[in-house]
Amino acid sequence: MLSAGRIEKMMEKSEGINPVRYNAFFETFGKGNVGLVSMDKVVEEIRTGKPAPVYTLGNNLEIELSKEKGLDGSLFLASGFDLGSGQMSRREDLEEVMGYLEMQKAKGDIGAIVNSKYSTLFEDKISFVGLAEKGMHVPHTYNFQNKKDFEEFIHEHGKHVVKHRFGYDGVNNFLIDKNNLGLLEKEVISDYVVQELVPIISETRLIFYGDELLGARKIEDRTRPWEEGLDVGRKHVIQKYNPSAGEIDRARSMFKYADGIVGAVDTVQLSDGTEKVLEFNGVATGLGYPGGVYDLNHTVAEKLMQSYLKK
Repeated sequence: MLSAGRIEKMMEKSEGINPVRYNAFFETFGKGNVGLVSMDKVVEEIRTGKPAPVYTLGNNLEIELSKEKGLDGSLFLASGFDLGSGQMSRREDLEEVMGYLEMQKAKGDIGAIVNSKYSTLFEDKISFVGLAEKGMHVPHTYNFQNKKDFEEFIHEHGKHVVKHRFGYDGVNNFLIDKNNLGLLEKEVISDYVVQELVPIISETRLIFYGDELLGARKIEDRTRPWEEGLDVGRKHVIQKYNPSAGEIDRARSMFKYADGIVGAVDTVQLSDGTEKVLEFNGVATGLGYPGGVYDLNHTVAEKLMQSYLKK
């Protein structure tokens, strides 16, 4: 399952679509064995009963409309959740879709779902609310139901990072204090989480398949989303990384907590030498590309094949 509009962009060979992951699945599972369905059409099927159109994936983004319709198959990966027209996902949409997928699995129409409903919903950043208070190494995270409570919090506690609960790649990510509250004037504050501002010196991503670490990368001097277009005097350097056993164990613990099968844990290293888990990312995690710091696309496709289709 892909975000709305993704299939059209693939047909157009849009520059924003990298064929590496799709080719890995095509080459691993074989011609005619990989189907694509759009999130908005899945929602339509749920609400109207009209079976969602399915497209068959070919090599190098060559896709065609299949005669088959509706959600079925031996293995289902929910990797895209946007509903199109610039709409960010909502938790209600994800709950509806993942609940429907689990129902189809119970009926026998779907063999396995990667990742689970719980794991997919954990990608909602509201999942981090209260974890710091439980002693977990994450930034203090809050969610407000109205602007009044949020603004009172900012006036009392000062500068905080405000992120859309389903944002990615820095989209809808703000650094807010009492002087720029107007940046959120048109936003629904309950759609965002508010996190403490921590002194980040680097960020790592550890990619897992179950308990197994597949690869890692580190970003030094990362440009913050609110710094785009500014001359901040730092270089944005991405490099291959070999995490310590302790780093792996801490990230794996969060990955298990999120019930992940395929995905990644992002951690940040702070100026005082400590570390915090910043995010959990699921099936849609970028798995790299040839010549990059890693290329795990075939690795993940082959592991899925072995785990679910060759038993």
